[in-house]
Amino acid sequence: GSPRLGGPVDLSQLNGGDATAVGEAFSVATFSYDTVTDRSPAEAERRSAQFATPAYAAQLREPGDQ
Repeated sequence: GSPRLGGPVDLSQLNGGDATAVGEAFSVATFSYDTVTDRSPAEAERRSAQFATPAYAAQLREPGDQ
């Protein structure tokens, strides 16, 4: 699912070269799920994959609840 308000992280303000900022964005995205549109917290985890390493992102994008 997609959060109704477009997501918890403003990508236009994110400095991708700042590891702390990316880590914070990952944490916020991972734990921000919409109980109205998301079937489970795993959907928020899949959305946070954009902030993860390629290997971890692949794990997060796997189907099913984690």
